Amino acid sequence: GAVQEAVDSSFGDSTPFVEFEAGESGYSTLTIKKVCKDKDDSQHGEGVSVDSLSTFIGWCEDENSPVSEFGISNSSLEEVFLAVTRHSGPPADSRHENENDGSCCCCGCRCCCGKKRPMTHERDDTVYTESINRVPTPSQHTNQVPKINMTAYSRKLSVLTQTKAIIRFFFARNWSGRPSIVNWVIFSIFSILAMITGFGMAQFWPGSTVLFFLIVPVSLLSFMLLSVISPIYNDRNNGNFRMLQTQSMLEPSFIIGTSLYSFMVMFIYSFIFLTLFFGSSIFRTAVTPDCGDNSDSYCGYAKFGDKPTVSPYSRSEVLSGVYEGNDVTIFAHMAPGGYEMIFGIILVFSLTFPGAVLSTSFLPGFKMTLVALGLVLIAACISPVLLLLRMMDPLFIQNCTLDTLSDVSEMEYSIESIDGAFAQIVARQIMANDIIAMPLLFCNPAYVSILPQMGLFQALSYTLISDIVFYSEPEGFAKVFVDKLAQEGAPCSGTRCKFEHARKLFGQHLGFMFLGAVLLMVLGVMMAVLILYPPGCMIRARHAFAHLFKCRLSRGQKKDFTTSDGNIEELEEVGIERQHVRGIMNQFLAKPEDLEANDSQAPVLSYSAIHNNREELPPIVMHKLRKVYKAFGGLEKLALKDLDLHVPKGEVLGLLGKNGAGKTTALKILAGMHEASSGIGLVSGFDVDTELNSVYERLGNCPQFDCVWKDQSVQRHLEFYSRLKGIDDPKQASLDIAEAVGLAAPDVYTRASGALSGGMRRRLSIAVSLLGSPDALLLDEPTTGLDPSTRSEIWSLVSSFATPERAIIITTHMMLEADALCSRIAIVAKGALKVVGTQQHLKDNYGSGYLLQLNLAQDKEET
Repeated sequence: GAVQEAVDSSFGDSTPFVEFEAGESGYSTLTIKKVCKDKDDSQHGEGVSVDSLSTFIGWCEDENSPVSEFGISNSSLEEVFLAVTRHSGPPADSRHENENDGSCCCCGCRCCCGKKRPMTHERDDTVYTESINRVPTPSQHTNQVPKINMTAYSRKLSVLTQTKAIIRFFFARNWSGRPSIVNWVIFSIFSILAMITGFGMAQFWPGSTVLFFLIVPVSLLSFMLLSVISPIYNDRNNGNFRMLQTQSMLEPSFIIGTSLYSFMVMFIYSFIFLTLFFGSSIFRTAVTPDCGDNSDSYCGYAKFGDKPTVSPYSRSEVLSGVYEGNDVTIFAHMAPGGYEMIFGIILVFSLTFPGAVLSTSFLPGFKMTLVALGLVLIAACISPVLLLLRMMDPLFIQNCTLDTLSDVSEMEYSIESIDGAFAQIVARQIMANDIIAMPLLFCNPAYVSILPQMGLFQALSYTLISDIVFYSEPEGFAKVFVDKLAQEGAPCSGTRCKFEHARKLFGQHLGFMFLGAVLLMVLGVMMAVLILYPPGCMIRARHAFAHLFKCRLSRGQKKDFTTSDGNIEELEEVGIERQHVRGIMNQFLAKPEDLEANDSQAPVLSYSAIHNNREELPPIVMHKLRKVYKAFGGLEKLALKDLDLHVPKGEVLGLLGKNGAGKTTALKILAGMHEASSGIGLVSGFDVDTELNSVYERLGNCPQFDCVWKDQSVQRHLEFYSRLKGIDDPKQASLDIAEAVGLAAPDVYTRASGALSGGMRRRLSIAVSLLGSPDALLLDEPTTGLDPSTRSEIWSLVSSFATPERAIIITTHMMLEADALCSRIAIVAKGALKVVGTQQHLKDNYGSGYLLQLNLAQDKEET
């Protein structure tokens, strides 16, 4: 018809590049496979000229044309994606002969991957290379201005600021709000049980059974450890701890913040706990009732809640005689010391807690590990009983008694002839008569208190016997007697003297308990540093050892890598990108090599070369990045295959691919969540393998799966991360970013994240990653699950971060999102980079061309 004639006349010799399809309903399509970019292409007949296209459009607009309306559109990014990733490869006219078959084999310590790739290309590389550093411009989908300019809130990392933020968040998380009710109930019950134990102990005083009751408060105090480390284990298990690291949490900040929080929690808890325990009747001075002819069978025995009572049948007579014409008998019994001793116990035992928390928080496992730690705590708390069983040997007790009384004078004392040492001799003789308490307290070496639970038990025991009280018959003479002892230099007042030997042992055991606190702290810091924040030298040494060990095992062996698809051809733009990356990295390699040699083995970074030239590097560089996972049956799955890719400043790179193509693996390696099997990944010039702490300080990361605390509100999340990143006004910044992502409504802002919908939690993860204006930003499928309106707002917000000083990588399955946000597209398949370039570059070379849609008038026969 008329349209076909117009097509033939307008395009002439270019008709091989034009395809017309007429529909029966008047809806027709004209596909233009290629448009000439310049006059040279037009002269050689390589596409449709612009003039021919203009002529045809002019005919469509003519009033005599049968075309009632028409529209023209370019190829979609989805077409490019399907063309590049399908098994048959891209269209025939856009392929090039790939000399590398993609097969790799490793022999000894050397890996070879097919033939060398050609270093030159005949395509228009100039256009592609210029597009690499192109600063993105807003697309039609992101032309609206974001609600809030969040780039103004820059991060100012500080150990002091982060330490305060961590302590504040830990207290708010564990001891405020509804989630803290369980903690308050449990430890309130424990404190009440301590008081009840103290009142019950008074009924058994002064028997040695009293000491074994001390295991109860020791155990109730120690189990605070599980309450403190359980949230840390939960964070590790849920990925929240790694999220904290990727959000700029510094190593000293975590260690100091966790240590101070642990000390403060234990100090407050033990202060309340032991103060209530000290307020019970066991710490009151015993009474000595005179039963006389009292027929009450309970005379001399304490009831629950009474002060300790010395029965007339168990008095300890220490001296008798005639004084000023009166027959006088002096009795004595042990008594507890003052609150200053309890406060010393509180302080030293609290100091053992930070080391205990740090040294137990990073053991492998979760629930079973916590159960095992609980059993270890129980064993530590009953260790005094276990130690006593070892001591219950008659010969040992005899020798212990002799040692205890070895420096006791055998001088005969009378009421008229006493000296200052008399009170100490009496106290030792009283304790020597108790075959259980005496070896447990006086024959235990002080170093057993390096174990905090043992030290707590010993210190509380010495507190109960640190004084000696005298009383007499007739009454009143005891004070006169003690005054005489004070005049002789004894530490006495009223009717009471200090038991200096017990107090000396008390100090020794506290000293060793403090030593245990220091040793635990050293152990805890070492474990935290080695497991969570290993130094670069240690990582490099570990990798060198692992590489050597692997080489010896695999020498002469070939490795088969499991794959999910057949081989997919690699397009020539990848060679240009690889050449560009190698040109960037060549000066930073440990052993500068020619490009061919560097192509056949894993590159090694020169840290001395990169140290003073970090600013010359793009914010994100991946050079021969490779990741191999262990698969079932001893096979290995290749997740990333020698990925070479860079993201310069000001660029938003869209990383596209099928499920399992390796997109998320690449981002996890850059975020330090996975280790690369080989190759180099750099963020702001820092190696993601050995300089993670520096990487975290400059990185913003939104992982594929949301890592949030389900029992904490949106507000608490954002304010905590704002403080962690050192933002000047954390409350305002939190409110602004919440407004920007659509979470600022009062009922949403204060809602626990566990009660949010999946889309709202996704918004929260995006907000956290954008706080602090990071130098490099990784967004792994950021808008999955969001409604179109919110998605558009997020696009505008992300676009506002695409400034000349920042690099962004976005992975997505939404081609519209990639088209809207990204200035360059990279497509990966089976872990390998298949094509990379700007959207228009890819559409021109791998798309189906331009599409004209024509609606023809139905009342014209010539149509």
